[in-house]
Amino acid sequence: VGRQWSPEAIGLLYSALSLLSPEEVARLEGVPFHRAVAPSKALKRRVVPAGGKFSILEAVYSENANEQGGQIFVFDSALKITGRFSGEPEDPKPASLLTLLHEMGHALARQPVRDLIAKHTTLYEEFESNRQAYNALLDRRNQVYNTHRDNPSDKVIATVKKMDDSLTEMNHTLEKAQSDLVSIKALNQAYNQGTPAARALIKVMGKLKRAPTIYGRTGPEEAFAECFALYHLDPRALKRSVPEVYDWFKRGEHLRA
Repeated sequence: VGRQWSPEAIGLLYSALSLLSPEEVARLEGVPFHRAVAPSKALKRRVVPAGGKFSILEAVYSENANEQGGQIFVFDSALKITGRFSGEPEDPKPASLLTLLHEMGHALARQPVRDLIAKHTTLYEEFESNRQAYNALLDRRNQVYNTHRDNPSDKVIATVKKMDDSLTEMNHTLEKAQSDLVSIKALNQAYNQGTPAARALIKVMGKLKRAPTIYGRTGPEEAFAECFALYHLDPRALKRSVPEVYDWFKRGEHLRA
């Protein structure tokens, strides 16, 4: 989506996707790749820390209410990388592939969060629909009661009781949904402190400073994305640097995490 994708850009994207396993590709389902000339000021403010050392964005995985869960933005700068390559010298790959795979790593690690967002959205819509139905029934019940309260017939009493029973049941449903919404919000906040995949990677690695790249040492999520990209594009480099992490990816532990 976004601005026009050139054949070269499409080729790079498909080359990156072709390096992933079918299960990894499946974890990216529903995440669009969005072409743009450059990041907007709002996006840059959101994803680049104040005074951040790495301020040039070639691509970024971003979650925002307006982005329907998550998108991978690919900027012109990512497609114009020159003088650098990835992989072994005898079989060099465009450095752009490393950038794309890095953001795919973020998207894969954040899949549980996107699932939570979708679940929260569905549950909230159901909650609102049930809340409106509850209020409408309560209004009808009060109208019937107030109209006949001075001299209620057996039929009116039975009708009000039936409405009260329905309201009690609907209230239990609303309370359960409200509790579930609170639990989802709490879990989402926990994930924002670190995804399960990133936390599992650091446990295997031992220390963040053992991440194989300088950028990977800026945080657990970046360490996961860098290791994910290297595993697919320059596995020998990852194996030289942190062999236990290479073995962890090879066993598919990053997916089970």
